[in-house]
This record gives sequence, C-alpha cells and structure tokens, in this order.
Amino acid sequence: MRFINDTATGNGRLKNTRDSVMVIEFHARFDNTGYVYVGESDVTTLKGREIPAGESVTWNLGDGSILLNTIYAHIGTPGDKLDWTAFLR
Repeated sequence: MRFINDTATGNGRLKNTRDSVMVIEFHARFDNTGYVYVGESDVTTLKGREIPAGESVTWNLGDGSILLNTIYAHIGTPGDKLDWTAFLR
C-alpha cells in the first residue's frame, strides 16, 4: 500500500491517475468561507458530498475498486481549498 496527498483549489478531477483507492480522506480547510464538495465528474453545489470548513470526511472503499481519476472536487467559494490523502492499492 502507498499513499498520495494533494490540495484541490478549483473544480475538477483530483488527480489524473488510474490508481486504485482503498481509503481517501478529504479535509476542508478551517479558513474556508464556504463549502467544498466531492463526488463524481458531475459534482456541483447541488450534487456531491458537502464538506463545511474545518470538517473531514473519510471514504473507506475497501478493495480499491474506485480509481482516483474518477473522484472530483467542486470548490464552492473561490479561494477555498480541499486537502486530501488517498491510500492506494
């Protein structure tokens, strides 16, 4: 197992790699002024997992059947950031 981490500062794919994700944690920065969202390629402020400032969400995907290049972020407020760490198969 290995891991990768990064920060999303805009809308789009987290990383353009075909790595299999076993666990991924998303953390909205404390100084964000709005919500950030995660989901599939159609994620928006109306569709996706909403994460308020200072909060974290962990997805335990088990066997790694989800590819990293299929996970997207939508930053609801310009300047906000989403930190994430993925444990890969």
